[in-house]
Amino acid sequence: MTADDRAYGERLGEVLRKRSVEALRAFLEAQAGRYGDERQVEAIRAQSDTELEMIMHRMTLARGDLAKLHADSERWLAAHGASDPGAGPSGPGAGAGPSGSSPGGGPSSRRPRPGGPQRRHRPPQA
Repeated sequence: MTADDRAYGERLGEVLRKRSVEALRAFLEAQAGRYGDERQVEAIRAQSDTELEMIMHRMTLARGDLAKLHADSERWLAAHGASDPGAGPSGPGAGAGPSGSSPGGGPSSRRPRPGGPQRRHRPPQA
């Protein structure tokens, strides 16, 4: 893990502790602007507050250092119809850090990708 990865993780943890959709949106926009491109920034801006709040709670659950907040996030996700509150983060900027680290420290794409990785499924060959 690089110093940039650690700094990203620390900043993200500070933002998630605030429990603020506005703070998370600002953080993700800044990261997308720095490590991504304008499409990614626009994708984050297009997310509704409810979508970002769901992402915030899932990101919180993905982090062991935020264990004190897990019960609250689990309750919020259950109350808002999340089918699997422990499924982890999803959505724009949910898991990518400056060097491809996820909020939990695992590997991810090299930069934030709104909507996740774009993969085309090929039909089975006969």
